[in-house]
Amino acid sequence: MIVRFGLDFDTFLAEIKETRFGKVTVGPEGLLSLLETQLGISLPKVSPFKRMVQYRLCLQQIDSPERFYHASFGVDPVAVSRTLLNWRDQLYCAGWNGAFPETASRRLKDLSHVEKEASVRVAPGRGQRLQSVIRALKDQKTGIEKIELIDPPSDYPCLWQKVLSHFKTETLFIDDRPPPERPATDLARLQWALESIPRKEGRAPGEIEWQNDGSLVVLAAHSRAVSARFVSEYLKDAAPSRQIRIICGGSGHLLDQALETVDVARCGFDSVSCFRPLSQALILALELVWKPADPFHLQAYLTHPVSPIPVWIRHRLAKALLEAPGIGGRAWNAALDWIRNKNSEKEFGDINIQKILSDVDFWVHCPRYDPAEGAPIDGIRERCDQMAAWLIRMRYAEKNPHLQALYDPAISQAKDLSESLDVLRAAGMTRIDRVKLNQVLNAVMESGGTGLKTTPELGHPMAVESPAVLADPVDEVIWWDFSMPVLPAPEPWTVSECRDLEEHHVRLHPLEDRLTHIARTWRRPVMAAGKRLVLVLHHDDEEHHPLWHEIRILLPHLAQKEIEPTLQSDQTISAFPVHAAPLASQPLPPVRRWWCLSDADLLKTRKSESYSSLEAFLFRPYEWVLKYKARLEPGNLSALPSGSLLFGNLSHRL
Repeated sequence: MIVRFGLDFDTFLAEIKETRFGKVTVGPEGLLSLLETQLGISLPKVSPFKRMVQYRLCLQQIDSPERFYHASFGVDPVAVSRTLLNWRDQLYCAGWNGAFPETASRRLKDLSHVEKEASVRVAPGRGQRLQSVIRALKDQKTGIEKIELIDPPSDYPCLWQKVLSHFKTETLFIDDRPPPERPATDLARLQWALESIPRKEGRAPGEIEWQNDGSLVVLAAHSRAVSARFVSEYLKDAAPSRQIRIICGGSGHLLDQALETVDVARCGFDSVSCFRPLSQALILALELVWKPADPFHLQAYLTHPVSPIPVWIRHRLAKALLEAPGIGGRAWNAALDWIRNKNSEKEFGDINIQKILSDVDFWVHCPRYDPAEGAPIDGIRERCDQMAAWLIRMRYAEKNPHLQALYDPAISQAKDLSESLDVLRAAGMTRIDRVKLNQVLNAVMESGGTGLKTTPELGHPMAVESPAVLADPVDEVIWWDFSMPVLPAPEPWTVSECRDLEEHHVRLHPLEDRLTHIARTWRRPVMAAGKRLVLVLHHDDEEHHPLWHEIRILLPHLAQKEIEPTLQSDQTISAFPVHAAPLASQPLPPVRRWWCLSDADLLKTRKSESYSSLEAFLFRPYEWVLKYKARLEPGNLSALPSGSLLFGNLSHRL
């Protein structure tokens, strides 16, 4: 087996899939999983949230006022646990063995004390898995014949260098390939200039004369939706033989939406969001366990599209809630009686009304607890298990495979929360207050869920998220989301702590080296473009890409072509034959002074009128007809009565 290995190749790849055997392209996580499988040391996958809960218990067990994290841990234990777990994983990736002597710095010494518990309780991170692979490679062999390195060997962290030392490696020198011999175009001259810039001396290169030959195009737009549609229209009419790669950063789902609009195959980027209806079902169900019963949360639960309670039951209860915002009142009990009486009606067939009423009791008429004192962990865990079981049943009942995929994140979130609560209960916690439960719940929901149609479609354009994966030459590169990337944060260690780490053979990957690697990968799309490079800027970006500033220095007269004004003026940009489709004006319907009804009996006198109905009859007769004769009522999503309306209803009742 031949493995092509790049530091940034765990993301979307732009390679064309070929029928081949024994050759794979992977990033760090992919190669680690491959090695674990071949060495027989694979472990069950544990969610990051569950690892965080495990580490939180270790921090809590040795917590005392002398610990450096004590004050912050008392305010936000979830954030502190996540941060310190990240530190721990970074130390293991740098070669830490899990211990520091008592002479070490205070924070390192405290982390060493925590690790005595964490080494047993917390599932291994990437660094520990790498160290296990290194130990196994001393005595075992794999089926890997050769590893082709995309990046220079010095760019790889120390543990990866130890792993690679067990294999035959070949460096491909992707970033050292020479530009075209004759820089006859704007793009070629830019490639030559970027290649000749000294990377550490700091000398400014000379300016390049821009000839506007179409090989280097800069587009600008105010909206990503407009620019994505513009690029999609261009891709729709592009020649099939032309090799085009698109860089879309973290906004690939917007490009997919634009591609679908113009009937071009989607690339399959995920639109991750925690605001999916299936994920919200668990959040709303847990909000109902607190005192006092919040009618706004109850209304949100009853009108939500996803719930174990049938929709016609929830709408009936929501209607009663609009009449009197609370549980147990006259309207609420009347709605429950109406549901019970439906048990004998034929149109409901085999529906078990008693089972439905028991579900209403479990989810709505549930025991409620004081938010400060907390709810029993067993009760919260039972609600999570019931929600997960219902979601699993609904997933297998769903016939649409795209809709089935929506259930998976929600099921995982419910199970993760249940397992995490089980870990807390095993550690001796019996109750959890509202604040802590919301912290845990928010951490679970951070993973989000994907939207519909996230699988790639046949014949889709070759698009990538990261510029670092453009390792092979192509005809044209469109850098659509040419905005400021997320840069690595500085290490949290002080100078004295760094000395202690060096003394104990913990070699962190220097920030300067990581930034140098990232800056080198920024040039890959420019050097990979053979015929044309298209950069798309957006005016709403707070800051443009650092590479753009380099290009502006080299080409000070490079002009931007605005997309919106060009489309509005029905013009085209050179080499982009994209026109805005004209829309015919649609006038609003005229106002009708008189409404005529064919049957006069529809407007018969009512038995009685109230002051409100008489006011509508005299001053707004159309409102009186629609409200009292046509009986048009507000939907279940209407706002609950409040203010004078609520007090007016109370006064009428009294």
